[in-house]
Amino acid sequence: LQIHWTKQSKAVLDTFGTFQITLISSNTKHAQRYLSFIFTLFTATENSIIHLPIHDFAHETLQQLVHIVPLSVTLLCPTAEQHFPFMTKDINIQVIYIKNLLRSLSYLSIQRSRYLEIIVSKLIRIDVHASRQDILHAEKINIENELVFSLEQLNTNDNNEMKHDHADKLDYLMFVLFEYITNVSIENGVVNYHETKLLFKDLLNVFNKILLPTHDSSHVQFLIFYVCSFHTVC
Repeated sequence: LQIHWTKQSKAVLDTFGTFQITLISSNTKHAQRYLSFIFTLFTATENSIIHLPIHDFAHETLQQLVHIVPLSVTLLCPTAEQHFPFMTKDINIQVIYIKNLLRSLSYLSIQRSRYLEIIVSKLIRIDVHASRQDILHAEKINIENELVFSLEQLNTNDNNEMKHDHADKLDYLMFVLFEYITNVSIENGVVNYHETKLLFKDLLNVFNKILLPTHDSSHVQFLIFYVCSFHTVC
């Protein structure tokens, strides 16, 4: 349907969701198409707003779908990978998609290792296009260009963004994962060693499978270094 879903009321969304779940209950062949629709909603943004009611709707109906059609879990990872925004897409779209994937792990915890694998593989694609040499070169060129402006102009335009486009995107996306690791590992201000250890094992599997064979990755590996920082022995 060609509908601007982010502008629909909760009543409309709930009615549509109920209709789809009822339809899928009667014939599970519709599950794949609706699952694809849900993951499309994971990229929905409006005026750079990260959290929208449409995302709550997507998660609620995804939970219902998995409950009604248990075999649909086999479609989750292929669909998640299929709808993952390409690295040239706007950073807000990439951030919200990863945030929603990680949010879904609160009720799809069994998918965590595979989801992390999908996310990290996408980050590595950006990482290899943002070598340290290229980043330093971009920063150097920017500093040289800024020297032609007055000090007053320089101060008004000052910000923390990286001048290398891929590096700037990687910064944002890495921060989302650092935030997720922190939320999993820290509970009420105290390290939850059990959860941290489980997360470390998932990241270690991803590290061995994807990071180690990758040439020219300089930054993504700090994810596993970060989770290790919560304990001297992981």
